[in-house]
Amino acid sequence: MSGSYNRSILSLSAVVLLLHGASPAAAQLSKAEKERITASIASDINREIRQRSRSDAALREKVISRLFECGYVFLVISKQAETTERMAEIHDVGEISFELSALVSEDMPTERFKQIGDAATRSIKEKFAAPRTPASEFEMNVLAKNCKSFHKIDAVAGAVASLLPPVAQAGSSAAIEFAKELQECSLYYALLAGNLLIQVPQRSGPLSPPDRDKVVKSQVYMTKSEQIEVLYKRMAMLADAESVLKQRRDSMFEKEKRVMTDKWITRRLDERYQDICDYILSDSGSKARLKEIDEGNVCGRLYTCW
Repeated sequence: MSGSYNRSILSLSAVVLLLHGASPAAAQLSKAEKERITASIASDINREIRQRSRSDAALREKVISRLFECGYVFLVISKQAETTERMAEIHDVGEISFELSALVSEDMPTERFKQIGDAATRSIKEKFAAPRTPASEFEMNVLAKNCKSFHKIDAVAGAVASLLPPVAQAGSSAAIEFAKELQECSLYYALLAGNLLIQVPQRSGPLSPPDRDKVVKSQVYMTKSEQIEVLYKRMAMLADAESVLKQRRDSMFEKEKRVMTDKWITRRLDERYQDICDYILSDSGSKARLKEIDEGNVCGRLYTCW
């Protein structure tokens, strides 16, 4: 095995790290578990392909090609594993990749499926054998993240979308990113509302003036949250990314709770979200923010990426 080949394997060490505890396909599986997970992921991939492309043949071929590449990468990495157990775990993921490629081929002629697989295998072998450069390492890291996404049910939509032509992605990528920020703001206001409500005594009888103010303010926050939710869901629907936002909501809720800590210090949420939410919810700010995102300026200034 050549030196450049060995270095390429090392540059993909991120894949091994990504798999640790990150994927339902990351643990050594029984045959029944492997079949269940594979069928579930394949179903999601097929749905995403149909939803994202009117004529899905080209996108389907790209997905199959990528799954062949992923399978080869995982099998190569499995041979470098430090323990027999870890070798078996990563090997399982590689086998699932190959199985997925067959399951998403649907009615594709066998000869065409074989051509795609052979071409993908040649391509990934050439990438491993080529001299290592910053550009090739970057490409391998992108491949590693994409392969990981194809093995996480809640990330399949993004994995498929990343294989769309740049022009097809450009029209919706800014809208999706903006919808994500709106989603965070919606959750922010919902948590502010909930924090106020839990401060109100749960007893019968009239409330004190301060407690009445908390209830009213809580209702204002909750209404704002619901209005923003309608907006970001509409944007997600138009960008064909409803599943992405739906799957993201629970994880965002957990992240925002961690920001507050167990003591529910909402001041921490204010520090992160108040300025950016006020900004993107204003007429001028929303237009400016969309322009920033479209130009690639997602993180920084008012918005802090996770």
